[in-house]
Amino acid sequence: MVKVLIVDDEAVVRIGLKSMIDWKTNGFDLVGEAPNGEKALELIESQQPDIVLTDIKMPAMDGLELISYPFAPELRPQFIVLSSYDDFQFVKGALKAGAKDYLLKLEMTPDKLLEVLRATSQSLETSREAHARLAVKSPHRTVRNSFFNLISGVALAPADHEAFLSLFSEQAGQRRFGCLVLRSLDLHKFDTISETDLHMLNSSVVNVVEEILNEYGTAFCIAGYRGTYYGVFAIPQERDGAGERARGEEFCTRIPILLGQYLNLNVKACIGWGGEGLEGIRNAYQEAMGSLENGEAKGDFSWGVAKALEYINHHYQEDISLDDVADYVGLSESYLSRLLKQATGKSYSRILIHSRIERAKYLLSNTEEKVYAVSELVGYKNPFYFDRLFKSTVGISPSDYRNRRKR
Repeated sequence: MVKVLIVDDEAVVRIGLKSMIDWKTNGFDLVGEAPNGEKALELIESQQPDIVLTDIKMPAMDGLELISYPFAPELRPQFIVLSSYDDFQFVKGALKAGAKDYLLKLEMTPDKLLEVLRATSQSLETSREAHARLAVKSPHRTVRNSFFNLISGVALAPADHEAFLSLFSEQAGQRRFGCLVLRSLDLHKFDTISETDLHMLNSSVVNVVEEILNEYGTAFCIAGYRGTYYGVFAIPQERDGAGERARGEEFCTRIPILLGQYLNLNVKACIGWGGEGLEGIRNAYQEAMGSLENGEAKGDFSWGVAKALEYINHHYQEDISLDDVADYVGLSESYLSRLLKQATGKSYSRILIHSRIERAKYLLSNTEEKVYAVSELVGYKNPFYFDRLFKSTVGISPSDYRNRRKR
């Protein structure tokens, strides 16, 4: 069974979580609960849970400190953050620190809780298998050196050759290889960052890339020089080539978005494809680099999306149109509209509404402003329209939302 620990300073939340699902029937073993991060550390050491459900704001040691704690690799669990509506900036920090996912307390249902637990459990198993292969079959430094020798045309020693391919299972010879190359658009970051912060940033990027690529096939990622990262992955030869390329392109699109959202790092990405064995990896790398140099990278658009979302989040209270945002970003209105839909799944108008409603939730929860004043502060001059829109989006009126938040 997958062992789970609950960490929240509110007893009612801990009780609610424990009674929300039949844990054992669904393959989970509740090994304890803690009211803060300090008590959680003791339980993590003694019980060694696989997953920790943790609140963010707690006394003694909060959730961010707990997630950032330097656990020994064999002790580090997967973290799922329990969040309130006004915690989102903290949630981003938690995800950046290594949390796997988050759950909104007010919207949590048994099905949603199980969905996130199962996804995290599956990710945990995949991650353990991949790291076990890396740890047992070849140290990461050897993998890195072998990869750079390979793409430079240097022949690998027979032992290194076998160790490198063995990362992708004993059927590596029957697999096709792909290579993802990421290059940062924020090179100034890498010129001014401290060595410690650079190590943390590189580790975070590698973790994100490996987690995405491991959904696709056995994979690893390594950091190169000055904001360049390389991911290598293998897929069974029998899979449909066109379908796999389409899925690979999807991952190539997702990774820049995630890196921009959680690490504030803008990158462009290209993917290349090769055949079997070491030659397949080399060919995949050359194709990816060729696309990158020819300006065919995915991810340039993610910079545009990131700039657009940044503009919306800073100017949501103004009467801004899609054309205004497109002018700021430097893209056509129709192209930006497509990119926003592709990246977020929402139209421009829904993105603007979401930004305004989230800010309204914060003001209703943390200030004494009247509802009509909140309406104006988030960009709606007509408080009756704001009231209807808020209710259709959140499910309750602004006044009811404020009352519930103050209980």
